[in-house]
This record gives sequence, C-alpha cells and structure tokens, in this order.
Amino acid sequence: PKGDIHAYAVDAQGLHDVWFEKLTGCNGNAAFAIHESANIVIRRCNMHDVIRGVYGCVNTDGKVHGFFISDNTMLGIFKWPATKEEYGAFGNSHGIWISGTGHVACYNRISHFKDGMDVDDSPQTVSCDFHNNDVSETFDDCCEMDGSDRNTRNFYNRYTNTLVGVSFQPIHGGPVYAFRNIAYNTRGEPFKMHNAPAGVLIFQNT
Repeated sequence: PKGDIHAYAVDAQGLHDVWFEKLTGCNGNAAFAIHESANIVIRRCNMHDVIRGVYGCVNTDGKVHGFFISDNTMLGIFKWPATKEEYGAFGNSHGIWISGTGHVACYNRISHFKDGMDVDDSPQTVSCDFHNNDVSETFDDCCEMDGSDRNTRNFYNRYTNTLVGVSFQPIHGGPVYAFRNIAYNTRGEPFKMHNAPAGVLIFQNT
C-alpha cells in the first residue's frame, strides 16, 4: 500500500522454489521479503521508493539457500549524502540484505540506500557471490560482507559515491574475497576491516 512503511510489496517469507520476474515493487518497507526461504529467483524487477529492496536476512535454522537476484533496478528513498537525521531514522536501509548459503546477486543497479548489498550473520553465511553490480549513492557501505564465514566473493562491481566501498567487520575465518572491483569517490575508506576480521583476501581492485 502506498505510504505504508511497514508493508512488503511481495511477501515470500518461508517459501521455496518461487520465481519472480518483471515485477514492480514500490512504496513500502521492502519490495521483496524472503526471510527463511530457499531457491528464490528475483530477476528483471523494478524496485523504487522503498527502504529495502530484497530483504532476506533471517535464517534461524541455517536452511536458507539458493537466492538468485539478477538484472534488477533498485532505487531507495535517500538523497546523497544523507543528513544526520536521515541516517539515524533509517539505519537499516539496504538494496539487498541476505544471509544463508549459495546466493548470487549480479547485474543489479542499486542506488540511494544506506547500504547497497549486504550479507549478515546467521548459523552459516557461506558461498555467496556479489558480482557485476553497479552500486552508487549509498550513505554508508556499498557492500557489507560482514558476518561471512567462508567462500563469499565480491568481484567485478562498481562502487560510486559512498562512505565505504566494501566492509569486512568481522569475517569468521574466511576466506572472503574482494577482487577486480572499482571504488570511486569514497568519503571514508574503500575497504573497511574493523572488529578483527580473519581470512580476507583483497587484490586487483581500483
């Protein structure tokens, strides 16, 4: 519903083996809510005027797996750079926010969120790939690999107009990879390695 910041345009929580293509989700908390789900495809969709694009970070039993998020356009609600009031009011604004295993997010255009693409702590956050995405105008991080356990990868992405390019705080052993990304006009640091991350491999980035 238009103007309801608590509404999900598509509520697919707890589902599996569902394909969403060429849909528009707008004017709410999230375009797609996919907590506790598996084998979900979101492709060629248009998401705008939302606090979150793809929202799937709840993975209580460690069974969440197999998201394929590709060729989507995600437009948040924030100007860049955000004011202090906006930063405090919407601290959890994300283009993509997921956890679990075996996910791929690729060829997406993401802008005007707090964070562009994030994984999150869960019973296991393993084997997730972010590649060939174009992320810009994020007032915190373009991508957070925070909470990764092992074999998560970040490559061939372009990050423009942000506070931080890629965050690693923390990494639980790794390896976690960041290679062949481009980060332009970062206000803070291109790579954030706070809270003692272990097992980060960063190479051949610009």
